[in-house]
Formats: sequence, structure tokens, C-alpha cells
Amino acid sequence: MRTPPPALAEAWWPLQEVAPTGSRWYADQVSAGWWDPADDQRTRLRHAVALVDELLASLPQSSIADGATILELGCGPGTALQELAARWPGTLHAWEPEAEPAEVARVLAPDATVHEGDVPLPLPDGAVDVVWVPRALARGTAEWAPLLAEAHRVLKAGGLLAAVLAGPGAWAWEERADAWDEAATGLLVLGADRPDAQGGPVRFVSRWWLDEHWGRGFETLAVRPAGVTMPHPGQGFGLGVWRRAAGDPLPADLFAAVAAQDRREGRAFHRQLALADEEARAVAGRRATAIAATRDRAAALSGPEAVDDQPRVRAAVAAVRALEQDVERLRQEVDAA
Repeated sequence: MRTPPPALAEAWWPLQEVAPTGSRWYADQVSAGWWDPADDQRTRLRHAVALVDELLASLPQSSIADGATILELGCGPGTALQELAARWPGTLHAWEPEAEPAEVARVLAPDATVHEGDVPLPLPDGAVDVVWVPRALARGTAEWAPLLAEAHRVLKAGGLLAAVLAGPGAWAWEERADAWDEAATGLLVLGADRPDAQGGPVRFVSRWWLDEHWGRGFETLAVRPAGVTMPHPGQGFGLGVWRRAAGDPLPADLFAAVAAQDRREGRAFHRQLALADEEARAVAGRRATAIAATRDRAAALSGPEAVDDQPRVRAAVAAVRALEQDVERLRQEVDAA
């Protein structure tokens, strides 16, 4: 197996800077068996094998048949796609919204048809037997409802959706003071401003929320809240499998619709607002600290002892102004929320 360029691989599934070595995340990953802190590329290849193992073990074996078509939504640079291509007995499609990782995925998995850009995909309704979503519904910034609607559209009646989910095991990796709250989670995003190099945003979901929203077009076959590619069932991300219900394709807004009097949704929404406010204030605080440090540096460069009072000072002053504007914008957003 080949690995994609490090910059692309790290953006899709980061290994460094996600958490310090003393964190719960680090300890669990090292215990997983496929993790090698000294070799990122080997780790990614081993994890790709473990992830495809999880998929194939979770599907009804009758669905893994010659001629069956599978679509991977959010394949990134194709590290796991090439492993799936080597083991899936039928036809393989994949989708990646960004052109550069999609091109790398085509190199790593030449037998797969890799689509790029926005959904809908150039596939007819009901053309697919299995849709596999290893990341896009649990991590990142992609809107979940259009992806779920596209999975529903391309799946034939009775076809299967398998997706990695963020639940209590992934919540533990955040190492927050508040414990996992199934009733108050619903759909909850943490790390909205977190860069990909640090793991990106995580989209947590409760089982009741999945039944309420995904259940409008899918029948739940199995949901594991945690344990995917991990040695302990309480660690890390989970995985669910659903069967597409009969009927016409459902639009994204139907999957996303919220009943006005649903108290569970209201409670979850208020919790999301509180956590978003908390994260925004933390970001504003970090940027204020950066502004102070930059201002001190600018003063030192422009003072009587400065070794260079020309371009570096101008750049520092410009950086201070930009950071001040960012902090003011964040404060306004927090006040508005």
C-alpha cells in the first residue's frame, strides 16, 4: 500500500498536535495496536486496514457480494480507499469535495471511480448497494443533512448505510469537566474553529437524535457508541449501520427539520449555544494574549534599543491591528449569541 503526501494525510486524519502525550487520546491511541508514534505513515496504513476491518465486520455478509456497488463519502487522499479497493468484491465509487486529495485518491486507488466537488454526484438514483462514511458525518465542517440525503438518494431500497459516529468515547478524548450527556447532546459540534491539523471540528450525536432525524429515511440495524478500531469498547468513535427505507429520495431539509415543540431539540440547542460561547471566549482570550505579545514585540523593535525599526515594525503593527479586529469581531459574535 502507498501513502498520500504527508500534508494531505495530516489534514484528513492528523496524528500530531491533536493532543499532548499525557492526554487520554494519546494513551488510547497507543494502546490500539496499529498506532506507532515514531512512524506516521505506517500508522495510517495500519489504521486503514483496521477501519476497513470494522466496516466489513459490521455489514451483513450477504451485502459483500460480487457485483455489489459501494460508495465511500469523504475519502480524503485515499489511504483507506485503496485498502477497501483491495478487499471489496464489486464496484467502488468514492467522493471527496476537494480536488487535490481527490486526485491523490485516484492514484492510490486506480480501480475506484473518485468524484469531486459538490453533491449531488453523477450517479443515478438507487445505483448503490452500500454507502460508507468513515469521517464526514463525525468530523469536519461538511453539512450533515445534504450528505445524508445524497446517501439516501443513491442507495437502492434496502441498501445499507455505514457511518462512523462521535459519541461518549470520543467525548472522553476532549477531556472536558462535564461528562457525556446523552439527553442533552442531540447534535453538538465541538471545536468549530479547530484547525484540521489539530483534529478539526467533531460532530457528536445522541442515539435519540439519530432515530429522530436519520430514522426518517433509514431503519437502524446496529449502533455502537464507541470502540471503532480500538481495543476497548468504550474508547474512541462509534459506528452505525442503517437500511434504506423504501420510497422516493428524501431532501436534506426533511432530514434536518426540527419540530418546534420538541423539548429534547431545544435543550440540545441551548447546550450547543453555551458551548459555542465558551469556545468563542477561549479563542478571544488566546488572541488577546497574542495581541499583547505582538504589541510588546513592536514596542521593543521601535524603541531606542531597536535593532531594526523599519519593515519588521510595520509588519508587527499591521499584525496587531488585524488581531484587534478579530477579537472585536469575536466579542460582537459572543454578545450577539
